[in-house]
Amino acid sequence: MKQKQFYLCAYFIRLRQYKEAIMINTKPMGYIPYKHNLSYKSAYNSSTLLNKLIADTVSFGSNDRHVQPSYKKNKNGHLNLSSMFRGDLDWFEFAKTLDKHFKNKDKVNIICQACSDGSEPYTLAITLLEELGEKKAKKFFPIIAKDFDSEILKGAPEGMINLTERDIRELENRGIDFNKYFEESGKTLVFKNDKLRGQKTYRVKDILKENVVFAQADILKDLETLEDDSNTVLLFRNALGYLSVEKTIQFLDMVDEKFKPDSILVLGGARRGDYVDKRLMESMNFRPICKKRMGENQIELGTFLKNK
Repeated sequence: MKQKQFYLCAYFIRLRQYKEAIMINTKPMGYIPYKHNLSYKSAYNSSTLLNKLIADTVSFGSNDRHVQPSYKKNKNGHLNLSSMFRGDLDWFEFAKTLDKHFKNKDKVNIICQACSDGSEPYTLAITLLEELGEKKAKKFFPIIAKDFDSEILKGAPEGMINLTERDIRELENRGIDFNKYFEESGKTLVFKNDKLRGQKTYRVKDILKENVVFAQADILKDLETLEDDSNTVLLFRNALGYLSVEKTIQFLDMVDEKFKPDSILVLGGARRGDYVDKRLMESMNFRPICKKRMGENQIELGTFLKNK
């Protein structure tokens, strides 16, 4: 418990500094000048600091989508970054890992929380189909895609999604036939506060629509009813930083409680400021898996396996 509190403090301090750096027009409340130095000697100190961090939360939300390489915000301070085959996960290696890890399971439940417009669950569904084939991929379907924002989900019932030329290239560069999975819709899907540019509205074909099911949900309420049989894959990628400090602690506690050995949690690693340190997860008996080579280095991708 003491070790977990220590790494929670480290995570929240780094996250706070990250938020204050990108929310240029947001005046921090009660800034705590920790100067990156963590020297807490007891659980009491960590507990006291956690209470202070909870009281002084700096938060931001997300509902608009853009694919610019920088982090921008709309007039409401909302941030989002979503695209097909988003580069902070080696999707095909991830599919191979799932296939190998769950080879003795007849059914694997994949839940994609904070799914945004569907880019991520569609990417995973395509990857599983392309890498494993329909027969082997069947046990991973349907992927349950959820988001708290009803606005971003409004295209889901008809299988509608806005894609850019970049999205299309991400498929084609991997040798994937775009027309196998998408077709022109003849419609225009418009979201409030959308920052995406150069998009066109497409309709997903049945091979995707049948294998990805959407629903609106609050992740904490959803976790309360989670029934895990060591066959869960929960994706909540690059979204933990959008929760308040208090809700983040609730989320991690619930995952710690609900997950059985061999289930997988994917938190992502796209942003330098809100990635989850592996030492925090190790204090909860999770270990990192799925690294990605970047030049001569192997980087963590925020994918964790519950230990036995």
